[in-house]
Amino acid sequence: MITFETRGHIISKGEMQTGISKATNKEWKKISIVFQEDSKWKNMVAAQAFGDTALSITHISPDDIVEIEVEVRAREYNGKWYNDLTIQELRIKGVSAPSEEKKESVNPEEEGQDLPF
Repeated sequence: MITFETRGHIISKGEMQTGISKATNKEWKKISIVFQEDSKWKNMVAAQAFGDTALSITHISPDDIVEIEVEVRAREYNGKWYNDLTIQELRIKGVSAPSEEKKESVNPEEEGQDLPF
């Protein structure tokens, strides 16, 4: 098992998903988040939490500063490999101030004009 820890802030959080496992007939819970690392490159990372871990992070909000520990796994599907990042632990360290980019209003006529295509 490969795990890593990083620090960053929450960009977005999905809705809690629930269901019943066909294999075990037990309830499952899942929530997805996107966070941006506080690193030189400001990488954005999507990760998922399951079960009790998912329940423990339902209260996070965009711009929360967090330390996160994730488990990295790869799986093959139809000849292609996919990575899964599963949250093992998430600790809230504070709330970041909204960036200047978020404070500026967007002019609908200019929106999309900086796209490379």
